[in-house]
This record gives sequence, C-alpha cells and structure tokens, in this order.
Amino acid sequence: MSKVSSVFASLCVSALLMACGDDSSEVETEGADEIGDTASDTTESDSESSESGSSESSESESSETSTEDSSSDESSEDDTSTDTGEPSRCAPTQPLELLDDQGGLRLYRYDTVVDDTTFAVAAVVSPTQAEYVAWLEQIDAQYPDVDVFDQHALLARQRDVFVEAGLDDGALWDALIEGSVGELSDVICFQSIVVDQQNQDWPLWDAGSEAGAAVLLRESGGQTELRAYIVTQDAVAGVPDNQYIQLAAADLSEGWTFFAHFHNHFYAPDNPYDLAGTTIPSDPDISTYQSLAAQYGIEEAWISNGVHSLVFEAAEFDLL
Repeated sequence: MSKVSSVFASLCVSALLMACGDDSSEVETEGADEIGDTASDTTESDSESSESGSSESSESESSETSTEDSSSDESSEDDTSTDTGEPSRCAPTQPLELLDDQGGLRLYRYDTVVDDTTFAVAAVVSPTQAEYVAWLEQIDAQYPDVDVFDQHALLARQRDVFVEAGLDDGALWDALIEGSVGELSDVICFQSIVVDQQNQDWPLWDAGSEAGAAVLLRESGGQTELRAYIVTQDAVAGVPDNQYIQLAAADLSEGWTFFAHFHNHFYAPDNPYDLAGTTIPSDPDISTYQSLAAQYGIEEAWISNGVHSLVFEAAEFDLL
C-alpha cells in the first residue's frame, strides 16, 4: 500500500464515512425514520382497537410515541449538521496562488491541510472537469476498439502498438496491467485539482500538454500540511524542473518533506497510431524519479490522465 493510500485510510474514520464515500449513514437515517413512522402507526392502531385501555395509558403511549418520533427527527437533523461540516467532494480548499505567468507557462502554489478527500479517489467537481469528461466520451465513441475510461485497456492497446512497431518488448506495460509494479486506481483528488487547473489554462481537448507538481508534506500541530508547487503549460514536453523543483527544495529547511512528484499524461485522439491516455512512465520520467529520490528523498511518483491514477513508491523506481 502506498503512503497515499495509508494516509487516506487513517483519515477515513467512522465520523467521516459520508465524506469517504460510504452511504451507510444515509441508509441508517432513512431506516430510523421508517421505524419511527411504523411505531407511530402501530401505536395509533392499538389505541383505536383497544376498548379497555384507560385514557391515561393512551395519553402516556401517545406521549412516548411522540417523544420517540421527535427524538428520531432531532437525531436526523443532528446527523445532517455534522455531515455538512466535513468535506463531501473533491475541491480545492482555496484558490491556487499564481506566483508567475510567463505566457505559455504558469506557476502556482497551493497550501492546504490534508483531510479525508486529499488522497481519496475522486474527481474535482467543476464545469471544466465536466467538459473534459464530455470530450473523453466523444473520443470513446470514435474508438470502438477500446474503452478510454479503462486504463488497463488503454495500456494493452498502447503496448501492442509499441511491440508491433518493434519499439519495445512491452514488459513494463504488462507489469502495470498485472499490478506487479505501481498502484493503478481512478484519479485521486489532488491530482484531479492539478489537471483541472491545466484544463482551465490550456484545455487538453484543444491540444495535448503536460502539467507538473512538486508535493511537500509537513506535520504541524497534529495536522498534516500539504504544499504544492504546480506548473501548467501549453507544451507537450515535461515541465522544466527549475520552474518548481527549486522552490520545493528551498522549503525543505522549514521542515517540509518532498513527498511526491506529479505530472499528467494526455489523450491523443488525432494520432492515427497511438491514442495514448496511458499512465505508463517514459524513460525521461523514470530518470526524473530516480534523480529526485537521490537528491531529495521523494517517496512517491504520480501520473494521471485526469481520470486514472498511477502511484509508484520510491522502492519501485529502479524496477521501472
């Protein structure tokens, strides 16, 4: 289990079940209301059919039933107020701070406190994300031979393209598909926030491009703080390290840990051979991970296409 998974698991306690995607508390609330209604109906029926029951007994039963119904309603209201006080969807806790705008490249800083949504499997809810998914649905219709929302299928398709062209033996694709290296899942919230910003700045449906982020963590006051230096750009090439890695490295003296490196991969529907959209790391990606691990001790590397996520632990970098 990656640290992302373990951090999320430790935060997903019973009081946050609704925010972590568990609908059981809603079911329990509905069940309590139904039980209260049934109890009320039963009491009224018994009161009407009973000829020997005293007036005091009837009033007592009615009072008890009313108290139970009132208690059930109050409990339901209390549950609702508790749930609305916690994050229930993926969204930035505050706007990303724009540090530099170089025309075709923008540098942001994002500071937040890690909560149950930060590393949870969830896509950010925004009009931009909805537009991105709608675009992917169009691509899916254009490519009947593959489900563009299935990362395993995308990996298998790309592997076949490279193997048939004699460009690779397909071993890494197979390892990812089999799960012997890396951790595949749907996109996690933080990754989705970065890809969403990329789509706001340089929409991936207009042209393929890559964003990047250096993710720092720090324990403070019983909480885990997250700081990310995020770069969006209109270029296909990887994000220049000097644009954000140096900023991250400068913060290490303040107690921050360089936790992870992130970047996105894009779909290429206009490429007649390779649809792409895969989360497999390229050779330059792998070299970057190994270098950052040696210099700064990064613990994980993440890749996302906006709907899927791949997480590598540092111990796996030399296996790629």
